Amino acid sequence: MFGQEYNRLTPAQQQMFMAAVQRYVSGPLNNGQRPSSHIFHKMSGYNLDEFRWDTTGRLRATCEMFVNPAGEVEVRWRRIGDHSMYQNP
Repeated sequence: MFGQEYNRLTPAQQQMFMAAVQRYVSGPLNNGQRPSSHIFHKMSGYNLDEFRWDTTGRLRATCEMFVNPAGEVEVRWRRIGDHSMYQNP
């Protein structure tokens, strides 16, 4: 589902998402830190994290973070888009 939703984003939105992931998710994880809670936080009632990645706050992504058998933190992206994705996070 994530891939289909990602492909529906405009090229500019895709580029903005990838830059935000690098800056706010991959960068901190690579330095042994958790991403900043003001844009990346647990969703109430779900075992998912929410990532607000655009400057307007309207575009979001949901994901699961887990430690793989090698001891590395992995992120499994689930949904991406506007608030309509919350109908089935």
